Amino acid sequence: MGFPVIPRHSTTLMLAVRTQLTNQQSVPSVGYKLLMLQRSSKMKFMPNRYVFPGGVSENTDFSPDWLDLISHKALPLKPTMTTAPFYESYANQLPQNSLPAHIGFRICAIRETFEESGVLLVRLLKDGNNAGSLSIRKVLSDDEVKSWRGKVHSNASMFMQLCRHIQCVPDIWSLYEWSNWITPAHDCRRRFNTMFYLAFLDSEPEMSHDGAEVVSSTWMNPADALDLRLTNMLNIAPPQFYEMCRLCRFSTVDDLKSFVMSLEGVVATETVAIESSDGDDVYFYPGDDLYEEIKRDTYKHYENIVDTIPAKDLKRRLPLLKVPQSTQALLVETKDTTNRLAINFKTSFYRMNCTAKLKYNMPTPLTPYTAKL
Repeated sequence: MGFPVIPRHSTTLMLAVRTQLTNQQSVPSVGYKLLMLQRSSKMKFMPNRYVFPGGVSENTDFSPDWLDLISHKALPLKPTMTTAPFYESYANQLPQNSLPAHIGFRICAIRETFEESGVLLVRLLKDGNNAGSLSIRKVLSDDEVKSWRGKVHSNASMFMQLCRHIQCVPDIWSLYEWSNWITPAHDCRRRFNTMFYLAFLDSEPEMSHDGAEVVSSTWMNPADALDLRLTNMLNIAPPQFYEMCRLCRFSTVDDLKSFVMSLEGVVATETVAIESSDGDDVYFYPGDDLYEEIKRDTYKHYENIVDTIPAKDLKRRLPLLKVPQSTQALLVETKDTTNRLAINFKTSFYRMNCTAKLKYNMPTPLTPYTAKL
């Protein structure tokens, strides 16, 4: 097998709906909830875990035919930020005359969210430039919604036909770049290069999980979700854990939206991981003093072992580079500028330490959810 596996480009949409501020002593007061979907146990990637809606891009997301609909809104189509390596890494893969990457990936995020949750983020053409409907149940029956979701799931190009049918356009203007996560190289079968977008709602739209890829759906306060994660009652992936720790820095939708609208760039975050002497996976992120060194050492380790492992014995990931330091030493007993997360997947225990000043003034993970050692 080749190493490393080239990541597939995908998107994730974090939908934040306005709520009352929480009034709990053990968690920060957060006045919004996020849409969380539980993946089926039959899924090969992240089975059983709670994730934000999203998925892999399709060629039809970048079709120039979308311009026939989008041009009706007479809204600007330029990127919302100046630095996004995610888009630059995909630009050379697009056929001539395709939609710009920053538009096509927004369409992908909206399409995948509709497929998985039934929530369709659109603006109706008849409404001019006013904010559009956030639920197609205003124009379609439940049976029609179910039918269209099946069609779009089977053939992504049907999403454009749906929009033409109900005279709407994907609300690309309401999606804001938040972060860019790249699956670690040790995940040798499935890797993704994923843009995380944020969108904001004033009320909860009607939704229903698809019963196939997604078996459960809920609106969850990020602070509550983290408490459930740390008591082993909620199975969420490391990127979701990290991002919810950061989102808890913002008390209200207005605070969060104001920040993300001013964001000038997104860092491509390729996680690198080692195994501590305690058997924990310790993840290193950009901004950590040891990030480049660990990345170099781990890549060399993988290259040395990948051809020695029979294909039939390759599981979901390659064995991590083992180091003599304990988890405690790697997370706490360090003089380095840190941006690290330790996980024991057997006990589902998460520990984090981030002292780095992150690029573009991105918030660090909230302290109460980091180093519980």
